[in-house]
Amino acid sequence: MPTTEQPIDLALLAFVEEFRTAAKDTQAQHHKSFPNAACNWASEILGRLLSDKGFGTWQLIKASGRLDPEGSPHTHDWLEKDGVHVDPTAGQFNDRKIFAGKELPIAHRGESPICHVFGVYDSRDVLVEGVHHSAEGAHRIIRSRLGM
Repeated sequence: MPTTEQPIDLALLAFVEEFRTAAKDTQAQHHKSFPNAACNWASEILGRLLSDKGFGTWQLIKASGRLDPEGSPHTHDWLEKDGVHVDPTAGQFNDRKIFAGKELPIAHRGESPICHVFGVYDSRDVLVEGVHHSAEGAHRIIRSRLGM
């Protein structure tokens, strides 16, 4: 008997979009501005905020891969929970040839096209108390912009 995938919670999708708007022009200490090269701090902060909003504890997924066959390796981080993949910075890769001009999903069920490029090397629960010290400033700004 075929099973129907459950749709992603609309409240979750709305909050992820609110986060992305609040994170624009934000930068963590010693890191680049959202969304480019901001996947670690953005995913960590979003995971913490999702927990605060009652969306549960998320896994921070850490991966590495090559965006260009002859290029140097890159790392990328995103969030996963119960088969839902949330990647607040996926859009930074939309112009890469390897993804054939497809717009990468920010949140969806199942495997992301990004998983075909980046191999997972680590995962852990997102910190439930605070965020890494280098992201504290960005965390405060985003929280404030979200009215939290």
